[in-house]
Amino acid sequence: MPSTNPAARSSSRRFVWLGVAILAAIALWTIGWYLVANRIEAHLPTTMQQIAGNDASAECANAEVRGYPFRFGLFCDRMGYTNPQEALTLEAGALRSAAQFYHPGHVVSEIDGPLLISAPGLDLHIDWKSLQSSIRATPSGLDRGSIDSRNVSLDIDGAGLPQKLAMAAERFTAHARKNGPDLDIAAYGENVRGNIIADTGTTALTLEATLPGRAGLLDMPYAPLLPPYQAQIHQLSIGFDGDASLEITGPVRISADGLISGDLQLAIRGQERDRRDCRKAQSGDGRKSAPVRPDARRARQRAGRRRHHPAVDDSQRQRFHGTVSTGSAAGAITSFRRASPARGIPVDTPGLIRELQKAPSCACDGQSPAHPYPDPPR
Repeated sequence: MPSTNPAARSSSRRFVWLGVAILAAIALWTIGWYLVANRIEAHLPTTMQQIAGNDASAECANAEVRGYPFRFGLFCDRMGYTNPQEALTLEAGALRSAAQFYHPGHVVSEIDGPLLISAPGLDLHIDWKSLQSSIRATPSGLDRGSIDSRNVSLDIDGAGLPQKLAMAAERFTAHARKNGPDLDIAAYGENVRGNIIADTGTTALTLEATLPGRAGLLDMPYAPLLPPYQAQIHQLSIGFDGDASLEITGPVRISADGLISGDLQLAIRGQERDRRDCRKAQSGDGRKSAPVRPDARRARQRAGRRRHHPAVDDSQRQRFHGTVSTGSAAGAITSFRRASPARGIPVDTPGLIRELQKAPSCACDGQSPAHPYPDPPR
């Protein structure tokens, strides 16, 4: 016999209404999610044009918004960018992205390679095993962004190059953020190899710098960095086998005509092992230290001669000025001024690094100076 208890009937109605409310909420959320997704897809061409600017175009082939029920993500089969005025084109593989509905400005994504870049007289081919990115977007553009890639390879070919350049890294990360009116950038490469730095024993690359007054580079529409501008290098480091490194800091300026000048400090670190070996050779076992190479002897004779050269004028723009000191534990070029075309700088990078590696010799005197560099951007 069915129960006629009023309390039991009231409890049953509550469960029924609760179920109806849950189903209604799910239906409303589903309708709302698809309305937002359709709106994103409808406004995507306009957004892509804002990103590219009036003189260029960007493509997201077969764009589709996915991620129901709690995410919104843009998926594309292919990415592209074209700027006819600059004769610049970029092509990349598929894009997969996602953002939580409660934090739509934080977008994480994954992009398939390769990235093909074609510019006048230059072709770049960049490929990777995986490339992930994370950005924090604002209504005007980006506030910050990062990429993390594994097994990266870079091939550069151009009419002005004597040979095709290649480089690979086990891992490459890059970061950019607004810091008031300035732009902080950083890049790191691990297990680097290639013919650009062949026979130098290079294992790692580090760049940490600030571009004063260039925070607008992260705003829409995005535009390339064009001269004149300047940069403060907090650290440009090249790591070698055996924990040795070559580090550069200081300001760099790019003039309107594309010439580079700067006042840079260069230090060669990792000579502690050389001094220990030297002390061991000079210990009581009767052995003498290894003879000093002529080039190292000449460098040591110039030790302590720290002088700053006058500013580079127009008649000296193709000249290199610097003094080398190797009397202490860290050799240093205290003044570095070079002016040369920003595109295609004729520098024998492997040869320069090999010559710098020769400078440390069996110099057992002197102590390592304090680290001369400011803290890197956080």
